[in-house]
Amino acid sequence: MIENPCDLSDADLREWAYHEEVELMEQDEDLLLHDVRYMPVLLECARDPDCPKSVYIFNIISYCGQLRLLHKVLEETRSLSETISTQLLLPGGERLAELQYLISAAELLASPREISIEAADRLAYDLLVRNTARTLSFTGSVVDEYREYTYAAPYQNYLYVSPEQGVWVYSKMQRLHRVP
Repeated sequence: MIENPCDLSDADLREWAYHEEVELMEQDEDLLLHDVRYMPVLLECARDPDCPKSVYIFNIISYCGQLRLLHKVLEETRSLSETISTQLLLPGGERLAELQYLISAAELLASPREISIEAADRLAYDLLVRNTARTLSFTGSVVDEYREYTYAAPYQNYLYVSPEQGVWVYSKMQRLHRVP
């Protein structure tokens, strides 16, 4: 039994990951795990083909990375990127290869540079809709040299990417007429 789901030990994480019947909480347990201090153990479990929750854990890691990148949380993004890079080299690391996009976006966040329009499109896809059932749309609008992307969930979200600068701005539920 996990005593305190708000302060998980490595043993707690492994117990949860390897026992399908163990839940951390009834709702939104994935958000509880969006803490970079849990990422080494979660990545270890995601690499293990015998872990019953490996696919679920992979999606948690991916979504956590997307949120950190959208909100430009540089230190946590850098830490997650370094942890993923290390885990890619370990046995089973090939199972994490799809997370390479987080490393590339983290590098761009740390050192912005000009990118192609295709790279901007890929970045928008990676940050907004990868590993979801959502559909990304380029609106056709360019606001202050930023390409505008959106997806409809229960609400509309927007991502503005500047290929010239290699930077982005995320706006939740509000379309921007000027990019700050």
